[in-house]
Amino acid sequence: KMATRGKGAEMAAVALAAGFVLGATVTRLVASRLTARPARGRRAHARGTAVAAPTRSVRGDDDGGGVSDDDDDDDDVDDSDGDGDAGDVGGARAPARGPHKMVLVVRTDLRMTKGKIAAQCCHGALGAYQLAAQTSPNALARWERSGCAKVALQVGSDAELIAVYRAARLHHLPHYLVVDAGRTQIEPGSKTVCAVGPAAVSAI
Repeated sequence: KMATRGKGAEMAAVALAAGFVLGATVTRLVASRLTARPARGRRAHARGTAVAAPTRSVRGDDDGGGVSDDDDDDDDVDDSDGDGDAGDVGGARAPARGPHKMVLVVRTDLRMTKGKIAAQCCHGALGAYQLAAQTSPNALARWERSGCAKVALQVGSDAELIAVYRAARLHHLPHYLVVDAGRTQIEPGSKTVCAVGPAAVSAI
């Protein structure tokens, strides 16, 4: 029972950390959208340039090497089969009614520390958010309006994580798979977290 309680507390801490990071990102993106929109009742000039929200990178390193901001040097990808199909995140056919949530599925067999798990979940949540902003804006807006619910779940193997990833892909749900560079705690190329959503609770 103590081990189960410890894992529950660990997953709650991960969900809380991911919530803080995602909440800050959502606030910035919503603020940038509001400042980028023309005032109501005014038409944009047909010849003028479109105003877009500033581009933000998932990775925050200073050396431009494409490595994440934490000490674990992770690569974030949305596709596990290596075909480079960055647009295959779906969302168009998923139900859009009712409450929405995001699910963060974490591998426990890798024995990552709490900090490592939190960092991986943050990568997954931000990646899924940014992809959903491009591919599923209606679902993203519903999720934002309903409080940005996130659920942290665990799987015990790479095969189980890939099964979640494939199911999300099959059902055209927004998804984001985090792959670790393996410079600290785990082997290079280890898939650590799959974020699914935001999407309707009934779809996930």
